[in-house]
Amino acid sequence: MFYALIPRERKTRYIAGLAVLVGYLLLLLSYRYPSYAFHGTPITTKPQNVPNPSVHHELPAIDVPVTHISETHTATAYNVPSTEATQSSPLDDVDWVLSSWMDYPNPLSFQGSPPLLDPANPKPLNVLLVNDHSGVENEIHAVFHEVLTPLGVTANITYLQAITEMFEFGITDEMARKFFFENRDYCNSSLYDVIVVGDVISFSRPFLQAACRTNIILYVTQRFDFGVWGNPEFQQLLTAASGWPNVRVMVNNLWEIEYARKYRNAPLHVFAYTPSTGILSPGALDIFRGVPHTDLTNIGMDEFTMGKRDNEEVLQRMCDHLSTTCPIVIPVYNGGPMGIADRLLVHIPYQVNTMSLFENLNHGVLYILPSARLYNLWVDLGIFVIDGRGEGGESWNEALTSFVDWWRDDLQPLFFYFEEVRDLAPGSAFHKKVLREAGAKRERVRKYMEHHRSRSLGAWRQALESFHRLSDSKPLRRLSGDPDSLPVAHLPPPVPDM
Repeated sequence: MFYALIPRERKTRYIAGLAVLVGYLLLLLSYRYPSYAFHGTPITTKPQNVPNPSVHHELPAIDVPVTHISETHTATAYNVPSTEATQSSPLDDVDWVLSSWMDYPNPLSFQGSPPLLDPANPKPLNVLLVNDHSGVENEIHAVFHEVLTPLGVTANITYLQAITEMFEFGITDEMARKFFFENRDYCNSSLYDVIVVGDVISFSRPFLQAACRTNIILYVTQRFDFGVWGNPEFQQLLTAASGWPNVRVMVNNLWEIEYARKYRNAPLHVFAYTPSTGILSPGALDIFRGVPHTDLTNIGMDEFTMGKRDNEEVLQRMCDHLSTTCPIVIPVYNGGPMGIADRLLVHIPYQVNTMSLFENLNHGVLYILPSARLYNLWVDLGIFVIDGRGEGGESWNEALTSFVDWWRDDLQPLFFYFEEVRDLAPGSAFHKKVLREAGAKRERVRKYMEHHRSRSLGAWRQALESFHRLSDSKPLRRLSGDPDSLPVAHLPPPVPDM
């Protein structure tokens, strides 16, 4: 009746406005009651609302493309079977920071459910990799290849390089809610068996705030609050989430734990100290073989070299000032570690560790570093800085030899250390010492790396084995409200007896 009274020329606008209003109400309803958004929504490829969907990824997915996901997968309430009492809890009523969906509103256990890695029944592993660092991407590829291939399991990896836009690392509460509002299928455990967040851990905020109902690995490689320095809400969120039954925190250097405790009052529960294996994935090997690189055959294997980086350029100016011959400058990216295999590499560290450190050690590269005394002097003079405390520098002192890979007491036997710039001159007493001891040092590094690779792969394998395949699982209500004991990896010491 009312519609008939509307002038013809205004009916089109009326219909459009009504459609917008209905759409808005449905959207609002799905946001407050998220399970509504999942019923009867088959997903056959990557979710479409992905920031920067056209971004080129350097490394290909492992074995099978993401479109391998079957059309028969229909998302239903995060696709995690639940007891009746846990099906209709609006997100707004959840304690976002302190509660896992396995703990609230009812404590759940998946005891007896199929494990994520089941040798008796191997199934493809669907992984969402949230990361924008090529070195971390290679590491995840390599680890999954090494861990899964012996089990006959393939990995389908979907990539997400940003939460809002590229190089936006300060993920706020508002950004996180908006992202989850538009991309909640990422939390569908029938589509993604595990989410791996690497490098920039603030990218995990949407998944943790929404108590994402799938397995999550946080691979911390550069301060857990990078981009949201000192944000108390994020610190509280990460501290709580590190103890959730479906979350595993893995750190690739010891400083992460000390930094979180000492400077952020965030006593994270860490599943395992898991430094980079240094293994090159099949995709990375193909890329490095196809990239043109500078011919270094004119540089003797007994000569000191250094990459063309900012810190090394400062070192070059020091050499010029002292009228001392500096190491030969070579391109930083020159066919990867294979391009500098068995070289003597002078390095001025700029981070507590790097992904390339163990890649190079795997290829026989011997590192020549400033001693802890010399580097601390340079830091105190403001010449160099390591990103240690977040936005500000760190006057390291004894912390350098306790937590930083380049100078850790237990790792020092892997490196050579010079005490002054003149030590780097060809023919110096230090140069002769390096050449004299290089063979024994390289053998020591080789033995260490065998242990190192095995230990880190063991940590990843145990992390994946500790999860259940939630899409095939049936939850049981824990009789006690007390959570299960927090999982930790059972690994040998980081450094073997040598």
